[in-house]
Amino acid sequence: MKTLIRRDKRESIIPPEGAPDSRIEDIRVSVATSIETSGTHLLSKDVTRLVRDYERGATVSELVKKYGVHRAIVRAHVARADVAPHDRVPDDPNGDEYLRFYDQGIGLTTIAKKYGTTPSRVRAQLIRRGVGLQGLASERVVED
Repeated sequence: MKTLIRRDKRESIIPPEGAPDSRIEDIRVSVATSIETSGTHLLSKDVTRLVRDYERGATVSELVKKYGVHRAIVRAHVARADVAPHDRVPDDPNGDEYLRFYDQGIGLTTIAKKYGTTPSRVRAQLIRRGVGLQGLASERVVED
C-alpha cells in the first residue's frame, strides 16, 4: 500500500494530486529579524583600555557605547580590576546649603526651586550627607 503523503528532496510534504491547497499560513510578523551572536567578547587590550577609561572618569553608559558591550560586562571588568565604582550621585557644590535649609525645616520642593533643581536631586544630596528620608516628601514636618 502506498503512502498518501509524499515528501520532496527537501523533506517538504507534497499533498496528493487533486487535493485542495490546505496550507496554513501565519499572518503574524516575525519576532526575530536576524540571529546574531550573543555577547561581545573583548580582547585583553580592550579590557585594559576600558578599565583605564573608567578610571579617568568615563561613565558606564559611555563605555557601553564605545565598546559595544552590556553595562553588566563593563561593571564586571571594572570589578575584576579592583577599581572602586564611581559614585552614582556626584557631589553637588550646593549640597551643604541644601542640608542647612532642610535642617531649618524647609521642604525639598522649596529648596529645589531656590536653586533651580529638582526635589529628587536635593533629596539625593541630603541622603549622600547622611540624612534619612522616606519617599520624596515635598515639605518636612517639624515637631515642636
